[in-house]
Amino acid sequence: MKIIFLGVGEAFDENIPNNSHLVITERTKLLLDCGMTAAPQVWKFNPDP
Repeated sequence: MKIIFLGVGEAFDENIPNNSHLVITERTKLLLDCGMTAAPQVWKFNPDP
């Protein structure tokens, strides 16, 4: 299992992406607590979603 912290900021932080996590296992990929900045971060850290 691999857990990638895509962001650890809060909604009003202009410098840190919103809180979101990508969990990757052999069988699945799960995006948790994704905010507005999650999509660009997913493509940055996992180009094959």
